[in-house]
Amino acid sequence: MITKTLGKIRGNRIGYNLGRGILSSPLVTKNKIYDSIYDKKIKRSIKKLEKEFPIGIDIGVTNACNSDCIMCPHSKLKNIGTMDMKLYKKIIDDCSGLKIKMVTLSFFGEPLLDKTLIEKIKYAKSRGLIVGFYSNASLLTEKWARDLIKSNLDGITISFDGYSKETYEKIRRGLKFNIVKKNILNLIKIKDL
Repeated sequence: MITKTLGKIRGNRIGYNLGRGILSSPLVTKNKIYDSIYDKKIKRSIKKLEKEFPIGIDIGVTNACNSDCIMCPHSKLKNIGTMDMKLYKKIIDDCSGLKIKMVTLSFFGEPLLDKTLIEKIKYAKSRGLIVGFYSNASLLTEKWARDLIKSNLDGITISFDGYSKETYEKIRRGLKFNIVKKNILNLIKIKDL
């Protein structure tokens, strides 16, 4: 009953402001009982967070990109490159040791520009991780499709923004709608063989 009433009071602007005013007043904030309760709540929250760990992480294996998408701040990046294998293996080994289950091998670039992508996928798979990445699929040739399927990649998310050629090419500047469409259909065909 009290919880419901307090919920209703906090649910409107006047009640919220009143509660905020009371809880931030010196009578409350400089009170040892309040301090003790607040400290216990913070410590409980920290302990809870310490027990939790992410089940997946994103690793930007390259920040190179072959598109100039209208919504992406990629052009503001100052340094463009590809992660070296030694650093990548250390990250994967650390993930495996921390019981992380999944890695996504993309962040601010097109993973298919990384010439060592297949080797990186295979290494993560050998450490027991679920592996995926995001791609614009413009470089997804038949060879890439076959190599990705053989690597046991778990998933690929393809960004295909726009139903029509005009819309797509306005958003994904520098890419060709018909080429990307063909690449996606080809990947599906090869996977189904």
